[in-house]
Amino acid sequence: MSFASARFRKGQKVLCYEPDPSKQPVIYHSEIKDIKFQDISKLLDKETCDYLTKDTDTVIQPTYLIHFPGWGPRYDRWVTEDLILDLSDESLKKKKELDEKALVNQQKQTRKRKTVNKNSEVPTAKPLLKISLPAALKQSLERDFVNVTLRNLLIKIPRVPSTHDILNKFIESSVAKGSGYDQVRRKARK
Repeated sequence: MSFASARFRKGQKVLCYEPDPSKQPVIYHSEIKDIKFQDISKLLDKETCDYLTKDTDTVIQPTYLIHFPGWGPRYDRWVTEDLILDLSDESLKKKKELDEKALVNQQKQTRKRKTVNKNSEVPTAKPLLKISLPAALKQSLERDFVNVTLRNLLIKIPRVPSTHDILNKFIESSVAKGSGYDQVRRKARK
């Protein structure tokens, strides 16, 4: 059994790398809340594990419960010693460098998102049914579309004219033209 001693103590203020490897590599100010010694051989790749264990089959290493000030206890994480730095000038300099890189990266991501949004087109659906609408109705529907979807404005209800009134006027105008409403009904049934 390979056994290591703890470099840091409970309650010590330290710097800690972001423990989540999928996130931007940054260093946070943190505090050690607890220390556990546990077998980490299952967490290591085979080559590293073979090197550390040589004659044994386990590697007992300290793991630290890290608290990030300003964050609740649910964000506390257990990390190994390799993610922790002491509060030295060199470590603070490294933190500053990573913070600057993260800020530049974040600005690039924001620019990319803005570019994608400007260049993206709204997919249009093919009309299933071609209906000729009166100009006033078409303008009203377009105005409502812009207000609701693009400007996030909600329409006050009850609305005048109501949907019922609009549809009745459409039916009357279709019947007056002679063919619109019957064609709509036939195609809708199919």
